[in-house]
Amino acid sequence: MTDKTHDAQVQTVTANGSPQSQSATEHGRTKRRRRMARATDASVAMEEALPPRPSKLDQIAALIGRSGGATIAELTAATGWQPHSVRGAIAGALKKRGLITTSAVVDQVRRYRAEPAG
Repeated sequence: MTDKTHDAQVQTVTANGSPQSQSATEHGRTKRRRRMARATDASVAMEEALPPRPSKLDQIAALIGRSGGATIAELTAATGWQPHSVRGAIAGALKKRGLITTSAVVDQVRRYRAEPAG
């Protein structure tokens, strides 16, 4: 038993007005291929044009790597994370990256600082 929809003919008219027929599946595939090719070309061009965005861990590392360090409030504002998530990232993920983190209370606010290990 064959599926009749795959055997259907599509009647199109060329630029000079003469009819041209092709199967529905060929017609759909061609349009889909063109659309996908355009989308792929656009996405490749977009990826080449934009520099890679730093991750939130990279943002935290940059902020606490400054000379004055950073407060939890500054880190949560930069990442959109909850304070406990920021503290966990400092204690875990940044330590695994090889950063030595320290904290000190300055003007009644705890500031976190980091320096490379070794």
